[in-house]
Formats: sequence, structure tokens, C-alpha cells
Amino acid sequence: MCILVGIILALQTLFVCIGCNSELVPSPELESIENSDSGTSARTIAAPQNVSATQGGKQKISLAWSAVNKAVRYYIYAAATPFEQYVKVGETTKDSYEYSAVAGLTRYFKITAVNFSGEESEVSSVVSGTTLACPVISDIQLPESSEDSSVTVYWYMENAQAYAGSLIYVITCLNGSTVVSTATMHGLAADGTLADTMYTFANLTQNTAYTYVVEAYLTTAQLDSETSDAVDYATAVSLKPKKLQFNLNCKRKGTSTNGQITGLPLRFLKKHT
Repeated sequence: MCILVGIILALQTLFVCIGCNSELVPSPELESIENSDSGTSARTIAAPQNVSATQGGKQKISLAWSAVNKAVRYYIYAAATPFEQYVKVGETTKDSYEYSAVAGLTRYFKITAVNFSGEESEVSSVVSGTTLACPVISDIQLPESSEDSSVTVYWYMENAQAYAGSLIYVITCLNGSTVVSTATMHGLAADGTLADTMYTFANLTQNTAYTYVVEAYLTTAQLDSETSDAVDYATAVSLKPKKLQFNLNCKRKGTSTNGQITGLPLRFLKKHT
């Protein structure tokens, strides 16, 4: 009798289980597979964030970014303009990178993160960095009056606008190896605009062959400077581009009285003479 009752109860339990609408419970093995490195979500590694690049470093650009979860290395891509194709220039296991470059260079960078399986993330946002330029003396002008003993020196800096707020110029006038006069200028003018790259030395001795040097550095790294070549007046004049010699007697396009130049309208000749 007991055996019969047990069979009946077992059959009732079976029918109840078949008819119930129980929910499926995820197995631990399935959850483990979905959350493992082989799952879809784990294959997507985030792009580096908070990427930064230094401005005006001496022949280097320092890059930094926030560390990415599950990243084992980072790839660094660079381009000369933000619209060119980016080329891989290095990789690192750290969240920083030092890019070596010549003076006066501007580069644009993107960073990617790579996980253990070798999957590469999307690229980061673009950042630009610069190296400190070397000043180039472009002109030296003597006074028109014989009673004036001043000399004005002009120079050029390739990318000074990127770090002008920290930029310092030191302009030196020399007689041989003797320093005659030295002046200091900031990269920004008093109104916050880019300063004119020129300086006038006064009270110099006439008929003396002075040479001039311009040094540039940042207030944050005063020992890391770039210095121009020493240039005298004769050298500056020889470096100037020669003016085009046009025939002022040219009256109409395509003619010339001395055969120097043809095919240019008169308004062009007047503008460039």
C-alpha cells in the first residue's frame, strides 16, 4: 500500500512540473562564457581618454592619457596635419610616451589601446604638440641717418604661437666675442597678442661689424633653449631674396623694350617694382 501511494505522489509531482511556466535560470557556465575575454563585450576595448601633448619642449613632445581597463599596450599614431593619414610612430606599455622631433615641429597625434588578445581600440581624439623652434635672424637694418647709431634685428620663430605665453627671447649684440648689449623680451605683448620679433639696439659705434644672436626658451624650462646662428649685417643682406627686376617701360602685356621680361600686365609690374 505504501509503495502505491509513493508512486501516485511521484506522478502528481511530475505532472505539476510539466505544466508549470517556470523561468529559465542562467547557468554559471554560460555567465562565465559571456563575461570572458572571448565574449563580445570583452572584445571591445575603450579608446584612451584625456590625451594631452606638450607645447614647446626642446626637441621632444610628451604625450599622456588616462589608463584604459584591460589594455596591455598602446599604439601612437602621428601626422603632420590633422587631415593627413596617421602613421604609427611608436608603442608603449605605459600611459605616456615621449616623441622625439627636430626643433620647431608641429605634430598631431591619436592613441589606441590594445588588449591581451591583440584587439585594438578605436582611436582617441586628436591632440597637437610642438617642439621649441630655433630663432632665425631674417633681417638686420641700419639707420638711414649717419647720426643714428641704432641697429634693428628681426627674427622668425616657426610655431611660437603655440607656447608664446611661456616664451622668452634673449637678444645679444656682440663685437667679436665680447658682449656689447643684451635684451630680454616676452613672447606675448602687453595686450596678449603675439609679440613682434624685432629689437633695436641703440648707442652702438658706427662702422663696427657687430654680430647678433637670438636665444629662445620657456619660463618652465629655462635651460632647454634654442639659439640662432650668429649673424652680422653683411650676412643678413646676402640672405635676403633679390627683388625681381622688371622693365618699367613695359606698356602692355607681352611686350618689353629690352627683352628682360614679357607676358606680364603693367599693373603686375607696377605692384612688384
